[in-house]
Amino acid sequence: MPRLVTLTAATTIALGLAAPAGAAGGKAPAPCSLLTEKQVATLLGEPVGDGKPEKAPGARECQWQTREEGVGGIEGTPLGLSVVVHTSKKARTDFDELVRDQDNEIIDGIGDEAIADDTFDVPVAGRVGRRIFEVDFSNYDTTNWDGDPRAIATEGAEIVADKLAGGDQPERVEQPDDVLARFADDIPVPASFMSRTAFGTEYNGGGAFGGDLTIDEVVAYYQEALPGAGYEVGEPTTADVDGVTTTVLPFSGPGRTGEIEISPNTDPPGATLLFISYQEDV
Repeated sequence: MPRLVTLTAATTIALGLAAPAGAAGGKAPAPCSLLTEKQVATLLGEPVGDGKPEKAPGARECQWQTREEGVGGIEGTPLGLSVVVHTSKKARTDFDELVRDQDNEIIDGIGDEAIADDTFDVPVAGRVGRRIFEVDFSNYDTTNWDGDPRAIATEGAEIVADKLAGGDQPERVEQPDDVLARFADDIPVPASFMSRTAFGTEYNGGGAFGGDLTIDEVVAYYQEALPGAGYEVGEPTTADVDGVTTTVLPFSGPGRTGEIEISPNTDPPGATLLFISYQEDV
């Protein structure tokens, strides 16, 4: 299982992300601009000094430390928080691989998608558009300190993601409770449909669902719901998919295109199946 480890200029690359040359999504923002000193102090519960910027191949970082040592349970060491913004093109590919790893934990509500290792509390890594970032927490001992590293890193990641998105992220579409987190969270799914499987990532992947609406009712649902989520919907067509007459509904919208295959369920009969696939526009 890939290990999420924070990148610093003095250590190896984080998140299992390689860092070859090449920009990802334009000029990277300065990590020290993504959190204010007051925000970091609030997250750590202690006054902090100025953020210290560092650079490494394929990444930029900012580190903050508490003014007082030992507050994280380690004597003589200040509590620390860092933000890393990855600048390599390969960081995006590596991040997608980590998202697909079923042993890692998907965290909802942070940017376009976010992830953490299921074994270690930190870092929390996220994506906003093509930009990959991490928020890490360091120099603590939970046997001598009652803080929550994952909660602190998660809250910090929420702030960073919002800043990277310009403070104006699109409203998330309400999904049924059991829709898997790896399925795109702005593609609507009928509330009565159950998730069977999902694969890929937020921008390249898909999902299969089953429910009790008729095919015509599903088409009518998407002809209304997709435009409401910012997508354009094409005209439905029919195709033979593995011997089953299937209605195909194409759509395109915010950064991706895809199609919805709607077919009758034959085992057991009486339900309707959806297969939704999508890919990122490049």
